[in-house]
Amino acid sequence: MSCLGGRARSWVYGRRRTDATCFSTYAKFKEELRQAFEPPKNEFRSRAEFLVVQSRVSTTNTRH
Repeated sequence: MSCLGGRARSWVYGRRRTDATCFSTYAKFKEELRQAFEPPKNEFRSRAEFLVVQSRVSTTNTRH
């Protein structure tokens, strides 16, 4: 936990202050940290972003 910074550090120490046993294992700690800070996976958004990038690549390839 000492290697964390910013919002993650505040989140961890806030959790530990309210419940000293909240992270019983390192795996549980990593999972809760991931759930708290990883953006949700959205298939529609991922597909839309892929299509935008793909169209940029195809446009770039056709210009000489």
